[in-house]
Amino acid sequence: MADDTEEAQRSPSHSKMALLSTCPDLDVNLPKESSVIPDDNHLQFDLIPDYTNHHNANDDNPPDCSPDSDQHSIPRHIEPQVSLQRQLNVTSNSGRNSEPIFVPLPPSPREVTRMKKCVKLMGEKVIRDIVRELYADPKMNTNDGTMTLAEYCAQGDTNPLSDPAQRSFLNCNLKEKNFDLRFGYEVLTKICVRLYQRLSTECRRDVRQVCEMVSDVMLGQVARLDVDARPLLDTMRIKRDSIYLSVGHLTGKDMNHYTDVTEILVDEILNTDSDSKDDFEVKHSQLMMYQTLRMTVKGYQELSEHYEKFADLNPFSWGGRQRQGSSDEFSDVCLKVEDIFIEPKLQEGDKSIALKKILNVDGLVVLQGLAGSGKTSLCQFLVHEWLKGREKVDRLNRFDLVFFIETKSVRSSSLREYLLDQVLPLNTAGFDPDLIIPTLKELNVLFIIDGYDETTLTSCALMEDILAKFGKKQIVLTGRPEIIRDVICLAGRHRLQHTLLEVCPLEEEMQEQLSCKIFKFMLQDKTTRQGHRKAFLEYTRERRKLLDPFLKLPLTAAILALLWIEHSGIFATITYLYQEIFRQLTRNLCERISKDFIGASDLPEILQNLSLSLGEQAWNTLRGGSLELSQAANSQLESNCQEKGVQIEQVLSGFHLCHLHENSDEWKLKLAFYHASEARYLAAIHLADLVQKKTLKIQELGATYELCPEFEEVLMFLMGHLALKDNLTSTTVFDIFNIIKKLSIVPTNFIFWWNLFEESKRLPQVSTILSVEKLLPKHWQLDQTNATQAIRILCFIPAKVRTIVLDIPNEWHPKDVPSLLEVLQGVDEHIKKRLKKLIKIEMHLWRHESPASEDTSDEFLWALGCWGDLTCFTGALGAQPEGEELLACFPSLRSVQVRVSTKEAFKSLSIGLRKIYKNVRSLVVTLALRSECPSDCFSELRHNGTLELNMVGAKDEQKEWLVEVVKAVGGRGGCWRLRLEGCHMTYDALEWVVRHLRGHVRNKIDIETLNEHEEVN
Repeated sequence: MADDTEEAQRSPSHSKMALLSTCPDLDVNLPKESSVIPDDNHLQFDLIPDYTNHHNANDDNPPDCSPDSDQHSIPRHIEPQVSLQRQLNVTSNSGRNSEPIFVPLPPSPREVTRMKKCVKLMGEKVIRDIVRELYADPKMNTNDGTMTLAEYCAQGDTNPLSDPAQRSFLNCNLKEKNFDLRFGYEVLTKICVRLYQRLSTECRRDVRQVCEMVSDVMLGQVARLDVDARPLLDTMRIKRDSIYLSVGHLTGKDMNHYTDVTEILVDEILNTDSDSKDDFEVKHSQLMMYQTLRMTVKGYQELSEHYEKFADLNPFSWGGRQRQGSSDEFSDVCLKVEDIFIEPKLQEGDKSIALKKILNVDGLVVLQGLAGSGKTSLCQFLVHEWLKGREKVDRLNRFDLVFFIETKSVRSSSLREYLLDQVLPLNTAGFDPDLIIPTLKELNVLFIIDGYDETTLTSCALMEDILAKFGKKQIVLTGRPEIIRDVICLAGRHRLQHTLLEVCPLEEEMQEQLSCKIFKFMLQDKTTRQGHRKAFLEYTRERRKLLDPFLKLPLTAAILALLWIEHSGIFATITYLYQEIFRQLTRNLCERISKDFIGASDLPEILQNLSLSLGEQAWNTLRGGSLELSQAANSQLESNCQEKGVQIEQVLSGFHLCHLHENSDEWKLKLAFYHASEARYLAAIHLADLVQKKTLKIQELGATYELCPEFEEVLMFLMGHLALKDNLTSTTVFDIFNIIKKLSIVPTNFIFWWNLFEESKRLPQVSTILSVEKLLPKHWQLDQTNATQAIRILCFIPAKVRTIVLDIPNEWHPKDVPSLLEVLQGVDEHIKKRLKKLIKIEMHLWRHESPASEDTSDEFLWALGCWGDLTCFTGALGAQPEGEELLACFPSLRSVQVRVSTKEAFKSLSIGLRKIYKNVRSLVVTLALRSECPSDCFSELRHNGTLELNMVGAKDEQKEWLVEVVKAVGGRGGCWRLRLEGCHMTYDALEWVVRHLRGHVRNKIDIETLNEHEEVN
């Protein structure tokens, strides 16, 4: 049994004594034996820290003080057990005959020392008790707590306890050996972390405050003899009872006996006559232990309050937080890191690195990526996970403290001053400044430095100081690609090993995950959320080529999703959407550089002028057939930025336009446009500005089209810019189409024609030109890439189309083609007034026809309504109400290849064919029945040509049923061909089927078994 329990068993029992309250208007008469009047110093209590009102900003809920709360049963005042009472004889001022009231004098130095001993003993015992209880919990699998920590850590091949001084505890039985306070706290937060995090936030805060109180006492923070320690002991009792209650609730054990033991030990100390201080004074070997413990628990408390803001993200504000005092409509957008964070793809050379493994390397970890690629949100995620004590990232919960440093907010050039002034001002108050760095070196700390590309002389000096003093600790540093050379040199100067990880753009699946998380967070109503999500995903899928530069970056992808919720009208044209995104990027950039910019109010206009200059360089670059700026363009942009007092790297990286030259031996920065569509949009801004100023005529652009690849996209954005400015005149439209005539744009490029029509804000003149001059083919061949745009054109432009073939391959689910079904369903409404003759339609939905599919094509057939004359159909039919059979609506059907999966669907097929069979020349039917139906449910399928029947999944016991169904469906004419797909029959059963179907299958029987394919004629 532990030493303190044995001591408690030998101690006498104690009784609690009540303290009398004092009254401010009482006269004090000293007893005769007292010749000393206490001075004011003996009545000072304000030097004792308040350990009862600290609220952790990271706590999910405030302390529960409701009447129903378990915590309410804890006494808010428990009298200290003081047996040596020195009392003053106090007489009331109200009269001479009043009874004297006795109040306690401030305790003597000896009593203070004893109570300090009680605080130390009680705090240490509380931590030991809960460590032993949690470590012995069955969920820990530690053989009821008897397994040594060394054995437990070996199971996970890890040892999160980094202090060499604690190694002596690793191979002992924690139930039998007492351990110090810091070791106990580390076991709680690093070994028993899963159980510890399940304790209430109030309980975890109390644990930290218990450690803090003991450290303060032992370091002399409140150990002065002229300070009354009774409130400190009262507070310790309250914390003790609260902690025991919470741990008892978690483990299901009654922990009242621990309270009794501590009271016995405390009573013995308070009643002892010994004046020895040997067991209370701090030994030199213990000094660092208490210093590091105090730094850990108080540092966590202060950092958690400081990091509270990092749980929120605002994509519309640089740095991710709300704009203070801004009237912008997006200034109060607040997203939670834990709700919207998407794990990024990290790449080390050609090797992918999981986020979970990001801290598994020693030394400096460098995260590089474009502006908006998610570097800052990744840092915030790490901080958030550390505060929550989670294990999503290996080794993260090993760190005693995590320092998140935003270089743009640094005001101190030395780490010590930075900690004193900006990060831990409360923790370091009263702390010897010379001991701050040595104390931190004893801890396992992580530095996260965000935005190395934004360093100033001050913050750069701080980075040097951190690497010089803590280079052997873990450091994560982020920056944009253009500064990686500097970071490598920085690591080299300090002889640090470094790992370079690229934060890669979002892949399509990740883009959709991010948008879905944002919709879920912003929209509480499930129906509304699902509607927005579906429409947004279809919109972005349909226009992925043009939106790709924004969807790949978390910052702009989040902006897109939020704009969709708040201002869906912005999505009317691609140019309008680009304009709004660049407006937000400009505002972010303005916010970013305004801090150190003289004349910040002029920044928006300055950046607007620079964007025009950027557009000019984009136009020059595109005409050169490249996205990389020439040296002359570099120099021109640098000159323009220098003239405006803005760094060119800030402007270009703010618009995601900066990168390193491919030649790794060159140190000179090369500037390029991140995406071709961005360059074309910016070039169109420049051209539209020239057209508006009448310094450029549209006809003049016709001489340069051969120099610019995909020049039609520049013209599309140009038309969009002019339309937004209401400057799209008839002459301008005519001139743009004259240039388009020179380009190699095929008439069936429906995507371009539709985008051009939309960018013109659906100008009637554009519609007329397209219908008369461009959309000339009478036959349209459509697939999953262009079907939606082509059908949209059919709705809004009077194209003279006669036949449409819609062919969606098996690899595509028809409903996954963005907006296709919705567009088809709206055709009838738009064209019924101008439609003189039905349009011949061939519809092939191969995925539906597959036996593995469970979906039907009914919605697509209904969508043809009164405008489509279906001639060929491939797909699947479901059950329709009697009299409303779908096939009966299409009397021109010549070819039908259809799957049915229920007897009701077969009945609808059979009835529908009876009404149109005279024109049906080819009928292919797949019976993929989910359950066996009686053979009398099947009837002859009428046709006027050939019938091919495909029976799926036939088994030996179904051979008689199969023969009966084939005969019933084939009728008098029989089947031209029978196919047994996925057949499970034996050879004998197959031979029996073939023999009994002789004369009913005229051509051949194809048999596809699970192991081989054979044909039986």
